[in-house]
Amino acid sequence: MHRIAPAPASCPSLTSNAAAPALAFALFALPLAASAQGSPPVVPERMVGVERSVSGDDGGSDDSRTFRGIASVGLTLGGSRVGSVTYGETFFPDLYAGNLWQLNVGAQWRLGTRLSVSGTFGYHTDEASDETYSLRFSRFPIEALAHLDLNRNVRIGGGARYVDRAWLTLSPRSSDRVEDDRTLARYGHNLGWVGEVEYLFHGYSPEDSKLGVKLRYVRETYPLRGSVRKFSGSHIGLFVTAYF
Repeated sequence: MHRIAPAPASCPSLTSNAAAPALAFALFALPLAASAQGSPPVVPERMVGVERSVSGDDGGSDDSRTFRGIASVGLTLGGSRVGSVTYGETFFPDLYAGNLWQLNVGAQWRLGTRLSVSGTFGYHTDEASDETYSLRFSRFPIEALAHLDLNRNVRIGGGARYVDRAWLTLSPRSSDRVEDDRTLARYGHNLGWVGEVEYLFHGYSPEDSKLGVKLRYVRETYPLRGSVRKFSGSHIGLFVTAYF
């Protein structure tokens, strides 16, 4: 007869060997799954949008307005001599076609954080006077310019300058002698070119009025009417501009 002996108690079965790791994994994973149910999914950093505010930190303007007024005054030097005048016992010194004072008014349109365009109408004059008479070379320039902001304070620009006509006039300084006004010479229209660099001073906020100081160069020529002569009006200028 054969006797069947029971298996030793110290030898575990194959089923119990496979169930132990699975039970350990379940006990470890269940708390993690429960805690993750109330948490938002993790989004990769490259998929997260970045808010960008226009504050001038990218090198452009921090002014949010698209339209601003312009008023400027400047001192100019240059050009060829338009002539000396002797009237009676008075001798007037030379006037130059690129001198002396210019006033501008106009508007600026901003097209983005870096680019803007402007249009101005001005009065440009050189003058010499005594107690009785005033000799004046006058013109009314119209300028259309574009500017590019290099950073928050510095910008460069250029464009066209048109003068329809200019006059050399001799006028009495007394209001009761207006009939003595004399036009000594007339000059034809010209189309010139402008290049300039400007430094801007900002206020406490972008909407505050700003001041700019600009250095510019203008190339232009004035033809004398009734003559083949031409006078260079090319000049350099230093301007102070207010934006409001």
